[in-house]
Parts: sequence; structure tokens; C-alpha cells
Amino acid sequence: MKKIGTILLLSALCLTACRKEAPAFSEKVLVSTSFGGSSWGEYYDCISAGIVIYTDHTLTVTMPAAGHDGTEQVAELTLTDAQYAAIEKALDKEKLYFLDPKEDRDVCDGDSYDLTLYGADDQPLKTCGGYMPQNEDFNDMYRAVQDNLPQDELRAIRAAQIDKLKEADQNDEPA
Repeated sequence: MKKIGTILLLSALCLTACRKEAPAFSEKVLVSTSFGGSSWGEYYDCISAGIVIYTDHTLTVTMPAAGHDGTEQVAELTLTDAQYAAIEKALDKEKLYFLDPKEDRDVCDGDSYDLTLYGADDQPLKTCGGYMPQNEDFNDMYRAVQDNLPQDELRAIRAAQIDKLKEADQNDEPA
């Protein structure tokens, strides 16, 4: 009986001591993801907008700059209290940090989905997701973020920037 107690005590200590802890997360940035784009079509159809959601309920939208010279911030929006609360409630940062979703390599017409966490230094800490991620917890968090973004506004912003990119590309072509 004494051996069983010792084994249980040692097991409990090991589990406690061996447990990994998540690092400190940003107090400024909640999460980032992408919006729009597809995995097929012409180049412009595949362009996604980068979305960074801040804890002050704002979000920034970045997209490729004209001339394909990096990216630029094209908009800043404010989430409603309900949108932000729904995202924050669904997002389990610690769980997301330790997730490593398997990718579905049996399909070739899917898309990539990801969520990026930020560290205490407000820099990207970990991107979770990938090509057709196969993890229910990740997919639930991803869907909650996407479903609570101002989708109509983001579609309009993305379309306007794509029109600018197309126009800039047409003007750069030799006549």
C-alpha cells in the first residue's frame, strides 16, 4: 500500500512539474487572422486581407500594396461590443497555443486557415492552423473569429484594394 501511495505521489508531482505553461500573451493584441481570398481563380481572387484584432476593439486590415511592394494598412474598423465579446469568449489562448492541428493532405482544392497569437512584446508568438486543419477546438475558435468580423465592410474594403491593385498593374504594363 505504501508503494502505491508513493507511486501516486510521484506521478502527481511529475504531472505538475512536467506540465508546460503558455507564455505571457499580449495585452494589446487579441489575435490575428486572414479574411477572404480563395484557393482557386485568378491571382486577385486569391488575395486575402490580414486582420489584426486589438483588445481596444479595433481591428486593422492590411493587404498587398500597389506594385506588390510589401503590404499596407488599408483600413481600421471598430468591432461592436457584442462582436468582440463573442470572439474573446470563444478564444482560449492557452489551448490554442498548445494545439497542433493535423492538415488534410487528401484534398487539393481546400484553403488554409490560421489564427496567430501575440506575446507580451506584441509580436507574433505562434500561428496555429494550416491547410484544411482537422481539429474541432481550432475550427470552433476560427469560426467564432470569422463569424464575428464585420464581413460586409471587409468584403468592400478587400474589393476596393483589389481594384486598386488591378489598376496599378494595368498601368505598369507596357503599351
